[in-house]
Amino acid sequence: MSDHMPEDVVERTMEILEHCPKGSVGSVIVRGNPVIRQHIADYISQRDLVETSTENIWITGGVLPGVSMVLDVLKRRPSAMPPGIITCVPQCMGYATLLEDQGFCVACYYLDEDRDWVHNTSDMQKALDAAKSRCVPRCFLLVNPANPPSTVMSECQLQEIIRFAYKNQLIILADEIFEFNVYTTNHPFHSVRKVMNSMGAPYSGTQLVTFNSISKGFTAEVGLQAGYFEAININRVDQANLEHATMEYLPPMLSQVALDCMIKPPRPGGASYELYTKEKSLILDSLAERARLAEERLNAIDGIHCSRVQGSMAAYPRVTIPVRAIEEAERREMEADIDCLEVSRL
Repeated sequence: MSDHMPEDVVERTMEILEHCPKGSVGSVIVRGNPVIRQHIADYISQRDLVETSTENIWITGGVLPGVSMVLDVLKRRPSAMPPGIITCVPQCMGYATLLEDQGFCVACYYLDEDRDWVHNTSDMQKALDAAKSRCVPRCFLLVNPANPPSTVMSECQLQEIIRFAYKNQLIILADEIFEFNVYTTNHPFHSVRKVMNSMGAPYSGTQLVTFNSISKGFTAEVGLQAGYFEAININRVDQANLEHATMEYLPPMLSQVALDCMIKPPRPGGASYELYTKEKSLILDSLAERARLAEERLNAIDGIHCSRVQGSMAAYPRVTIPVRAIEEAERREMEADIDCLEVSRL
């Protein structure tokens, strides 16, 4: 193997296999391979300038399975009303389906498109207060960089959300799968954990679960289906319930190995570093160019406006319905959102 593989690849392979039962990637370990979990903890520690324990790391089959696992645990609390979650509109469609399937009552607030899709804490509080009559709010769902608005949240905006969650005793569920997909130097990625830690007490004690995966981002290994989440400051009951839910969501060992490649890439000076850096840059540069083209082409169409595509892998344009289309809809006693085919015939 060493004759055909770079030295650092061989070393990593042996390190992982040493922690697999009988040295097999076909093995199963509760909560995942321990050395991979340690690599995840090391990655978070280095990125966020915090001390991360492997006891707070769970390996899952991706972000959505991870979120599903956490929601399943959170709804176990006995209550006369269903559990609730607050999130923004627009939001990733995958979450809409997941939250419905999990039986969560969703409290929504709208982002301010004219201010680059900013989260307004006043609107967030109104949505949360209104929901309390029909559910018990337990968590706040956040995707950053956002999908589909494609914004990358500022440190100040994240601080406001952390204060909001702490004040209302909500668990932040932070989907950070697009952390590498940032296409502008003016809006760098900030993890919720890092910002929360920098704020100090009491906000550093906010309940937080952060998610990541190889299914999207620059790796985009959808078929391998592996991800992780870190849960900190979580209630003891919820923490214990997470321990019991692990096996159902654990991905195969081979998928965990692919995840390890993302969170512990080749180091400078390593035999694979130059090739890795070249391929990663090529992918991200290509995505940035496509984001620029999507924004440019959409804005060139009369009646369509697309805000700056700052990150993630989506563009979210606004369509202004022509006056003729609105008048025709009124004539037909319809809402002015008639389908594109009908509008094009006017």
